[in-house]
Amino acid sequence: MNELPSADESPSVEPILIDSGAITLDALKLRLAAQIAPARWRSTLERMATRIEAGDSLEMLATTTTMPRELECLCKEAMRLPDPTRFILDALRGRSEVRTNWNGLASLIGYPLAMLMFAVLIGTAFSYSARGIVDFSGLEDLGIRGFDYIQANIEDQQHALMGVGMVVIWTALALLTVALAGPPWAWSAIVGGFIIVGRPLRWVSLQEILYRFHLFAEQGVADGSIGRAVARSFSRSSQAMVAESVARRIEAGMPVGRALANSMLSDGLCSPALLLLDEQEAATSANFLRSSRLLGQLAEQRCRVLGMILPVLLLLIVGTIIWATISCYIMVFLPVVSMISALS
Repeated sequence: MNELPSADESPSVEPILIDSGAITLDALKLRLAAQIAPARWRSTLERMATRIEAGDSLEMLATTTTMPRELECLCKEAMRLPDPTRFILDALRGRSEVRTNWNGLASLIGYPLAMLMFAVLIGTAFSYSARGIVDFSGLEDLGIRGFDYIQANIEDQQHALMGVGMVVIWTALALLTVALAGPPWAWSAIVGGFIIVGRPLRWVSLQEILYRFHLFAEQGVADGSIGRAVARSFSRSSQAMVAESVARRIEAGMPVGRALANSMLSDGLCSPALLLLDEQEAATSANFLRSSRLLGQLAEQRCRVLGMILPVLLLLIVGTIIWATISCYIMVFLPVVSMISALS
């Protein structure tokens, strides 16, 4: 007859249950992260979760799985932390919040640019079609005075439209080339220098960096190495250059708040909040989170202001282009209409 296991032997099943629960929790975090991740990251995170449930270790997946470059850097840095899957999930949550602000700003910029290009195309098409349909050379035979002046205005108007159209097309091609062929940080650096919209774009970028500081501090990373950890997690991303410069300043002995305030993303409006990090007892996780949320609120407020100003500017610019297009032809047809009215 087989003996029952002794009391000392019975708890041997517990570590297996704990490991199984931890594996399930890690897979669940990765699946949650996939729901809020960029579209190009989702399949990788889902595949990692499936392989973890099959028994593969997260450490092995972080080094052997083919994944987008930015996600790869994020995962490798997460392996240095006590709870890597929680860090990945929280980092993607912060990225999703920042992307929401980015999308709001992009819509504010994209709609006016699209309307401007549409107005230029409509004006150019109208001008060339009008010249092709109507023979203005016969107007001089009708006795209309100032025909040479009117014809010169029409030609100047066409050249102006062509110039504006070439500038718009060249700018669009340059931005497209930077986005597709340039380094990851080039797009943010160029767009962040735009008038009116550049400042909130820089705030949104700095918000993501501060949130990443918050996550590392929450995981217990020491103050002296937190800057380098943030820089490694942002490698090959649009924030790489700024995060690297901040890390070098911190390693040189500069306080965290001052290092962030001296970055190219900071300005006179948000730098006092960053410098306040150095005046507190410690740059804790809560302080980083508070500063990150403050920058997010500043960006949202600026978006609301731009949402009221840009439509007015758009209306003025588009109206000016359309009026400049048709005004020359009105100058031509009004004397003809007056002549016809007099003959009748």
